[in-house]
Amino acid sequence: MFSPKTIVTLIAMAVFSLTGCQSIPRDDIAGDKKVQVCGHIIRQTFPGPPNYESVAAGDEPLNYWILATDQPVTNMYPCGFSRPITLEEASKLQLVFMAQDRDEYKQYAPLVGQHVEVRGICFWAHSGFHCTPLLIEVKSIRLCEKQK
Repeated sequence: MFSPKTIVTLIAMAVFSLTGCQSIPRDDIAGDKKVQVCGHIIRQTFPGPPNYESVAAGDEPLNYWILATDQPVTNMYPCGFSRPITLEEASKLQLVFMAQDRDEYKQYAPLVGQHVEVRGICFWAHSGFHCTPLLIEVKSIRLCEKQK
């Protein structure tokens, strides 16, 4: 059976999906707009199904690449969130690759741990498989010219 935390999470996700979202664009970073962000790619494991709470307690491990940004992405407006995100949350964006064959993971694997520039579409989490409040649908990754 589901834990109380999982039930609350599932209910919140259902309610947020029904409320609709309104993004207020500001600068160049807004929902469904192209972004260009520099940072370091790190690998991170999150707890997945069935309870999304603890890999040690038996939840499936979800392994994702996260961009630890040089500067927080502060000009995205909450979309379905009950609270503003923290600067720490705005500094870690899950990278999303849309190709089914996962060639991007092989292509970009040498860049993990490197200082990179990611270009893509920034959007808000809306699924249990989205492990950070903000995500980037990746269009390209390259070494960043600006060194931190």
